[in-house]
Amino acid sequence: MRWLVHAKHIAIDATVREADSERRRIEAMLNSLNHRPHLASIAKAYANMLTERFKRGKTTSRSIRLALRPAIALLDSLDTNSDLPKQADIDQYLSGAPGQRAALSGFVKFLNAQFGLSLVARTDPSKARQARMKLLERSLHALAHVSSDAPNNTWLAQALALFHGLPRNAVKNATLKHADYRSVPGIRVMLNSKSYWVPKPEGYLKLLNADDQTTALVFT
Repeated sequence: MRWLVHAKHIAIDATVREADSERRRIEAMLNSLNHRPHLASIAKAYANMLTERFKRGKTTSRSIRLALRPAIALLDSLDTNSDLPKQADIDQYLSGAPGQRAALSGFVKFLNAQFGLSLVARTDPSKARQARMKLLERSLHALAHVSSDAPNNTWLAQALALFHGLPRNAVKNATLKHADYRSVPGIRVMLNSKSYWVPKPEGYLKLLNADDQTTALVFT
């Protein structure tokens, strides 16, 4: 493509290029189920329905990919003897990926219509929160080993979400000040006239090695 632009002065249509990229991503996702032909046929039927909506201008190629991702993940998670998802399968999948409930709802409606089922895409609020917290903890733990002494916005957004339940974009409007607490390196975050404290990456690692009492004192 770079050669065509440089040598032949070909203008690249960014919209068409992106659509082709999405098409190849979708194709690769569908092919991932080829080892289970029956489930692959269900996924392709759902993809065909979404494609018809795309042709009518009701959706985008990106939206098709985002809708197919949890559908294929659910199908791929089924027991080898399962031909269709059961309610327990959906509940189990969403317990580990509660954020996919809205995206999976369309596929659940498709299954109900095609096979006369009465499945629902539901999440237990408490379990969803626990899963979100665990995901944040894993993410923050990984960031702690790569972040520098001066936390970037990604670190601060994750820390504010984990320790204070704030939305990740809250850091955009925050004022920051370096502030250690009980010898733990940290940051004082001022937001909407409220003050929040989060550890720096090295402070977080220090807390992981601290006893439960010290950790409770810092984040209570």
